[in-house]
Amino acid sequence: MPRLQTTVRLSEADQNKQLRVLHAVHAVVDGHITRPETSDGRRKVIVQTQHRLTQAEIAQVAAEYQAGWTLPQIAKRWGINRETARLALTRACVPIRERGTLSPAMLKQALQLEADGWSLNKLGAKFGIDPKTMKKRLTEQ
Repeated sequence: MPRLQTTVRLSEADQNKQLRVLHAVHAVVDGHITRPETSDGRRKVIVQTQHRLTQAEIAQVAAEYQAGWTLPQIAKRWGINRETARLALTRACVPIRERGTLSPAMLKQALQLEADGWSLNKLGAKFGIDPKTMKKRLTEQ
């Protein structure tokens, strides 16, 4: 079957626009531009880059959570949103602890640190919970 050839004639303005797009694509591919520009030349602000967790990463997140890490700690470590970390745990069929609760290992560590002289503020910061909640959890033991 014969191949049809068509010629498209672009206006000078369209040619310039096409050249700008091609230059921008090459710059992004070459790593010279990390943030795209808007049509008026201003830089767009990229709010958050996306990181999709692989199955192996989800398994590691689940293991960290079961070892006593909190959702905010996991999110910070992996560079993901707290909700993304929670969804990964849900996909891995890991039950989510209520906010402000400590795993038995975390509670044991907190009791030891309190005996070593750590303040409630310092303990709360370490475990990612409010100092008042930390006091309540420690007095329950």
